[in-house]
Formats: sequence, C-alpha cells, structure tokens
Amino acid sequence: MKAARPTIALVSQVWTGHIPAYHRAYARALAAQGVDVREVVFGATKPAASEGSTSSPAKSRPVILRQIARSGMLRSLRWWVRIAGAIRRIEQSTGQPVAGVVFTYLDLDLLNSRLPAWIVGLVLRRPWAGIVVHPRGAYGIGGTFPQGERVLAAKYCRAVVVIDESFFSLGRAAWPGRAVIVAPDLADVSVPDANHSMATAIRTWAGGGSVVGLLGAITAKKNVAWFIALARAAAAAGDNTRFVIAGLLSSRVAGETDYEQHRELLRSLPDNCRAWVDGLAEGAEFNAAVSACDVVFIAYRPEPENSNVLTKAAYFRKPVLVSEGHLMADAVRAANLGLVVRVGDDVEGLAALRRLLVEDQERDFAGHYARHSEERLAAVAEQLCHALLAR
Repeated sequence: MKAARPTIALVSQVWTGHIPAYHRAYARALAAQGVDVREVVFGATKPAASEGSTSSPAKSRPVILRQIARSGMLRSLRWWVRIAGAIRRIEQSTGQPVAGVVFTYLDLDLLNSRLPAWIVGLVLRRPWAGIVVHPRGAYGIGGTFPQGERVLAAKYCRAVVVIDESFFSLGRAAWPGRAVIVAPDLADVSVPDANHSMATAIRTWAGGGSVVGLLGAITAKKNVAWFIALARAAAAAGDNTRFVIAGLLSSRVAGETDYEQHRELLRSLPDNCRAWVDGLAEGAEFNAAVSACDVVFIAYRPEPENSNVLTKAAYFRKPVLVSEGHLMADAVRAANLGLVVRVGDDVEGLAALRRLLVEDQERDFAGHYARHSEERLAAVAEQLCHALLAR
C-alpha cells in the first residue's frame, strides 16, 4: 500500500498587501517537495487554493478563520489556540496527522512579547516554522534580538525564516537549536494592467513629464512628509517632474494618529503632487502603478529590513531612491539599482532624483531580481521540510 504523503499546514494570519503572494508561492514550493499542503487563512476574502495560482495538491478548501478583535497578549494567545484547533480539524478531515506547520507571516500578534514560549509549546504541539519579516531585535542596540521574538523559543519551533542574509548570524545566536533559513523577498510580478484607471490617470496627468512614485500602504515609515517636501522643492526649481502617492491610507493599517497626520498632509499637496489612496491591490494593479513611474521612491525612514517594492522595481527596471543605512542601501549600492540619500536633506534628495531621471547607467536589475525570485524558494522549501519532517 502506498504511504500517504506527509501533511504540512500553511498558515497566514494576515491576508493583506503582499502576504497572499507569499502564501501562494510557499504553497507551490512546498507542494513541489511532495508534501500535502493544507491551508489555514485568517480573514481571506477568497480561499487561496481556489484562486487557481497556488498549484497545491490539496483537494479540500482551506480552513478560513475570522480575524480576532481583541488586543494584547490575549489576542495573541487566542490566535495560537485557534490555529491549533484548525490543525486538529485538518487531521480529522484527512485522517492523517499534520507533520508540520509553516507560518508565512509570524510578525505582529503571533510574536507578542508578553506571551511566554512555554504556553505556545503547550498549545501547538506540532513541529512548526515561519517567516519573520520584520525582526524586532534588529532595531535594538547591540545587534541582538530582544524578547519580541521569545515565542521562537517554544518547544516545537524548528526553524525561522528571514528574508535577508544580514539577519542570519543574529538569528543563529538568538534562536539556538533552530534552523535559520534565508529566503528571497518575494514580490508579485504579474503583468501590469495598463488599462487600470489609476495608471491611466497618472500618465494623463503627467502629460509626458517624469513621474516619481511612492507606492503601497501609507504609514509613518514611508516618509510621506519628506516626499511632499521634495515635490515642493522640485516645483520651486521649475522641474517638470510629477510626484505620485498611490496606495492605501487606512487607520487600521497606519494607526489612528498616523492616519490623521497623513490625512492632514494630503490636504495641502503642491500642484505637482497627487495622491490616490483608496487602495492599490497587489498584482496587476500595483504593478501598473510601478510601470507608470520613472523613479520609485523607497527612501523610507531608515529601517533594518528590506522592502519587496525594491524587488518589483528591479523586475520592472525602475531606478530607486532609498535612504542611507541598513539593508536596502546595501542592496542598491551592490547592484547599482539607484541612489542612496540622507533622509530629510532636500538639496541632496532633489539632486539625486534629477540624476536618476537623466542618467542612463548600467544597473543589475536582473541580478537583484534573481536573488529574490520565486525560483529560489525550492531550496528554502527543502530546508523547511527537512527541519519539520526529520525524525
């Protein structure tokens, strides 16, 4: 009798922005390793496997759970409890044990710093691993990971996935006994929807002028105020450059205080700057906005992690402006993807934008994209399976 394939549950407790693309890509990569992929998704409006792009061999619909309205440690604990319950439901429906669990986004409440690791070990009694997109410890002093990641010390945690090699050595030191796996910073590079209303409006408004774009969720880290200041400086200098803010401004994403501050900023834009902030769906719509830009602004507040907007910009061959410090600056310099500037320096920032708009340099867009493409996931999936399924 043919042995059943081992079952791995793929869990996403966030279903916004680029996370669905991450989820689908990991589903494909794990399925290619010969495991039976079963999905647990929080707050999805569409089941991942039913969208036709997952290529998972799972024959049943994913377990879809509603978001949890509580906050703090109790919210985090309820998440872990409900995930454990979903795993049991999968086992009951298949008649097979779940051999391992992979989280495509461990951040936010699952890594609540007040939740003791031993409790997680009691709740989820299956080998598990997951991606930490924004390691909180990288923000700390001394280059160590603080208690924000202490849940990763839970009994059944077998591996931690990070999306930049710079976190590898820190992770090995902070999470002893866990495999630390470096994965690509994936991006959905679907064919842009050239007829999308936003992209069409941007091109019409630009009227042949150059376009600099700030894209994605409008949050404090995006440096919107400085982007607008650069637009004012360009207007004062008589530059024929258009500045576009395209994404989603939401109190749920940005927080109430930042939401109100950004609303106020967007009420008084200069004539050469416009904002479309009712939403920018991942995939063809987002990529249409990227394609409408001549330069992509990623000069966010200096942070230690990457942004998959850089992956998109490389794929669509758009030079970028990034802020000095940390990972994106290193990546941009290594592949000559654009220019690195000090945040807040209007003279330096405007000069850099002018250079990017007129210089025709050899840039290793293809090389950077290759380092963060889905093709690299095969090795990551193999390492995950080994960590979870090894006896």
